[in-house]
Amino acid sequence: MLSPSSIHHSYSSITNATASDRSPTKNPSVDLAETHPFIRVTSAHLDYFNLTQEGYLSTGLSIMIKAENDNEKAHASFSNFRYDVSFHGLGIARLQATPFDIGKNESVDFVFVFKSESIPLDSGQLSAADLSLKRKCDCIRFDGKFKG
Repeated sequence: MLSPSSIHHSYSSITNATASDRSPTKNPSVDLAETHPFIRVTSAHLDYFNLTQEGYLSTGLSIMIKAENDNEKAHASFSNFRYDVSFHGLGIARLQATPFDIGKNESVDFVFVFKSESIPLDSGQLSAADLSLKRKCDCIRFDGKFKG
């Protein structure tokens, strides 16, 4: 399992959480004629979501991402691993990892835990956050890319 370094600071730029080491796990046999490496979110948890009357957002999230190589004949290389987390269009975190390889029929888990504190919201974002809290719905968006 990867142990990311989590960077916590006031929101003057996107909060970064970067994975640094890895331990591969073997995947069970896959019965596909042709397989490709892929990445999936295996869990995501909103640890806290605080909104001040002055219009500042503080949030904490824990996200687990699994990179998998189901190919039994070749290893896979991943690069440009970057995912951005946003709230109503406002970037609150960037998850990234340095280029890495995964052996034949193996996977690697990335665990990102991060905080974004004192993010100023404009009036539209503040209204959306207030409505989200009242309706108990989440509006955290997760977008990313990788090259495998």
